[in-house]
Amino acid sequence: MILGGSAFRAASTGVGVAHVAQRAWEHLGHSIAGAGVAIEGFGAVGYWAAAELHERGAKVVAVSDITGNVAAADGIDPAELRDWIQGGNALADFPKADAVDGSVLTIACDIAIPAAIEGTVSAPVAGAMAAQLVVEGANGPTTPSAEAILHDRGIAVVPDLMANGGGVISSYFEWAQNHQRLAWSEADERRLVLERLDQSWELLASQPFERWRSEALATAVGRVTEAMAFAGQVTANSHRSPGEPVHRRAASTS
Repeated sequence: MILGGSAFRAASTGVGVAHVAQRAWEHLGHSIAGAGVAIEGFGAVGYWAAAELHERGAKVVAVSDITGNVAAADGIDPAELRDWIQGGNALADFPKADAVDGSVLTIACDIAIPAAIEGTVSAPVAGAMAAQLVVEGANGPTTPSAEAILHDRGIAVVPDLMANGGGVISSYFEWAQNHQRLAWSEADERRLVLERLDQSWELLASQPFERWRSEALATAVGRVTEAMAFAGQVTANSHRSPGEPVHRRAASTS
């Protein structure tokens, strides 16, 4: 920390996923208190998402990793589960939960968070899900056919570009701190990361959930294009306002 760095970077992606999950769940008209959450993956993203949601009053009812899946209707304490694993034990053998087969994302819950690898939310999984909200902690966990099924079933999906953006934001802040040879407090960086996520979420939330992915992608591409235009690297032919169809945004190289 003498030369800068980030005190929040390790937790930033998972905490951001939890924060966006709460914002989305409340947007759908519910309280995070007591909401049941199933999380696929218990690594750097999954653990911190679980711990943050637990702290905010949600109930982590199911978790998985490469060793298997466990579920407990009364909830799992993420810190206890982490201590169990760090003691050299398998998640699947955690004594305070029951081992279950199949995808942990199909366990009865309110919010499903795929935070493991790409493509785990397949069409069969989407058809069997009980959750009302999917929040993508991993990159590309939901296949296009699965997302179509989820939308048809009225299940909202917060895309990875929005949900797990906290880590990228924190990486930028780490870069800024390193250049200043300063280290912000963890609380300050956490606040700034979540503020940035809130700003992006407000843009997304103004759209029907079926358009969340295309809106997130269009906003991201538009921001990059605008920055490149200001730097003289591209010429922007048109600018898209929030809510306009994606195909109206265009740019060409200079």
